[in-house]
Amino acid sequence: MKVLKWIIIILLIIVGLVLIIGLVMPKEMKTSASEEINLPAKQVFYSVATFQNRQAWDPWLAKEPDAKVTITSEPGFVGSEYAWEGDKLGKGKMKVDSVVPGVFIKSFIWFNSDKDEPGVVNWEFEESDNKTLATWSLSVESKNPFMKLMNQLFKGGLKKSLEQGLESLKTFLEENGVEMSQLSNIELKEFPPINAIIAEGQGTVEEMPDLMGRLFGLIMEAVNSQGLQPAGPPFSYYYDYDQATGITKVKAGIPLGSPGESMGEIKAVEFEGFKGISGIHTGSYDNFVASYNKLMEEAEKMGYETTWESWEFYYSDPSTEPDESKWKTEIVFPVKEPS
Repeated sequence: MKVLKWIIIILLIIVGLVLIIGLVMPKEMKTSASEEINLPAKQVFYSVATFQNRQAWDPWLAKEPDAKVTITSEPGFVGSEYAWEGDKLGKGKMKVDSVVPGVFIKSFIWFNSDKDEPGVVNWEFEESDNKTLATWSLSVESKNPFMKLMNQLFKGGLKKSLEQGLESLKTFLEENGVEMSQLSNIELKEFPPINAIIAEGQGTVEEMPDLMGRLFGLIMEAVNSQGLQPAGPPFSYYYDYDQATGITKVKAGIPLGSPGESMGEIKAVEFEGFKGISGIHTGSYDNFVASYNKLMEEAEKMGYETTWESWEFYYSDPSTEPDESKWKTEIVFPVKEPS
């Protein structure tokens, strides 16, 4: 009995010490790690904010690759979720709360139940010479003395996991790059005749941004001076490509509800209706090539022969929407009618 009594006393002393130590421990446990990645900040930011290929570098999933993972990416990033469930990892999720595109991400993280007080996961991205210093931090708070002590005891292991994750992220992104767009809603559509006001030009891929800026500048001047009312999204119609020179001819325009007048470089025209394979490109214009290739592959799979012309309808205005992840462009390949 004396031995049992002393065991109980010792246990009570240990519990008391844990409580006392826990009471003086800080409520917040925060740890962080940094890694330089040889890619621009906007690419690293995009990959992390959308949870793109998270399974390839997550340090905890590396311990249980078969864990169930569910990823939901939202335009603008805020609200994007990453959830996991496994025998070793348990159940939890992260949800993006706020962002500064290319610079900062704040997410909440829940372990086991989203009814509990969440932890905070922050990412910071600092670019220099086309390289990015990525800093990943995790902080959790607890008022429970025992949990406060446990959080501090696990701090070293968490920091090591963050370092391992950043090292894996660096390796993966530098080897595979980042796809900052997606193509969706691929379908065959009927396009009605378009009454429009246009300006024409030609140039290489590298010259297109400046050319399109000039053409749409002329078009908007004509729209305003003639008091015209746009009746749809601005568009570009690429109708001729010279493989030898890499020069493409293009007609940029704005659909109108009523006919406009030709003046100088501006022409009032009507395009015939056509049938085409359509897809919605969401994201930066820098990734049009990947969407073009994917749409062409889908057209071939569906058994349609294209005319090698293309249309782009712009549903977003970069001058008023700085977040590239929200840009939406409809890409269309006209198809040949069966003979």
